[in-house]
Amino acid sequence: MKKVNLVVACLVIIGLISCADKDQLPVEQPTETSIQLYKSKSSGDKKQPRKLIKDGVLAFETDNSNDTRIKLSKLINEYEGYISSESMIDESSRTGIELIARIPEGNYEQFWEKSIKGVSAFERKERSVNDVTDQFIDINARLKNKKSLEERYLLLLNKANSISSMMEIEEELSKLRGDIESIEGRLRKMSNQISYATVELTFFESKPVTYEFGQKFQTGFTNGWNGFIYVLVLMMNLWPFILLCLGVYLGRKFYRKRKS
Repeated sequence: MKKVNLVVACLVIIGLISCADKDQLPVEQPTETSIQLYKSKSSGDKKQPRKLIKDGVLAFETDNSNDTRIKLSKLINEYEGYISSESMIDESSRTGIELIARIPEGNYEQFWEKSIKGVSAFERKERSVNDVTDQFIDINARLKNKKSLEERYLLLLNKANSISSMMEIEEELSKLRGDIESIEGRLRKMSNQISYATVELTFFESKPVTYEFGQKFQTGFTNGWNGFIYVLVLMMNLWPFILLCLGVYLGRKFYRKRKS
């Protein structure tokens, strides 16, 4: 009996010694597990709304681009949106303006209906909705997983008792913080795309085709000059043949003159 107790005591001591070994660096939880935990936690709350990214494209002809721009700018402000970019269109057949508007998701439908009101024909009229709910959950789960790992690293850093251990932990923390910043950037971008719909607005005026005398004269002069330059360049490339033909002609002329 004493021998059995002695064996058990030895096993307990060995277990305690193994537990007393130096701390190991924490391991990141598998992504799939963290996503499942995030979903199971969310399922206990109220039903989460779908995460949707909405986009729209409108292109149409107008009688006055400046007036249309003023009208659309007021409409964008009315629905609490903003213009993220603006560019001018100046082509051979038309001039106009292109706006990229960001509209709050809750006002998007009303803004769309108002913006197409009064337009008889569209060059482009497109809408799209991209459901990114699963991606949003995935990014959130990854972020929570990384932050949880960061907390464990910080606790371990406070307990480190050697410079080499501290340097190793700090190196891992630096990589981890880089990952966290990258994920947070993706999450901010996606949240912005969900909160604000993107609408590309293009409106233009067609240029009238005119054939005035001055324009015809200028076109004819330009074409004639270009033709002259082309012939001159061609002659420069063929000068040996031209010189040879000229020599043959003059030789024949001289020969006939002497013969006569």
